[in-house]
Amino acid sequence: MALGEIQLKPDEFWVLTNGELMAMIRGYVVRRDLDSSNHRSLFTLMRNVHKGKGESTIKPQDAWPLDIDVEFTMDIDERIEFYKKIAKNSKFKA
Repeated sequence: MALGEIQLKPDEFWVLTNGELMAMIRGYVVRRDLDSSNHRSLFTLMRNVHKGKGESTIKPQDAWPLDIDVEFTMDIDERIEFYKKIAKNSKFKA
């Protein structure tokens, strides 16, 4: 991922700490999800406009779950702990 999506050169990669690399990866995931959320919103809108009689509307998160959805349901203290775990490169449950 570091050499591909993040586009780091090998000499840039090897001088990074684990926390810096994880922050860069997290930034990539957030950017990717924010781009995808536009498509998800359009998809959900079109699906809800053309839903059949008796069908319920859906939320964007139900139609197309993204990694960033977890963060939007957290309060500030939970987010701080979440980011601390990412920075420490530990195993966590999202």
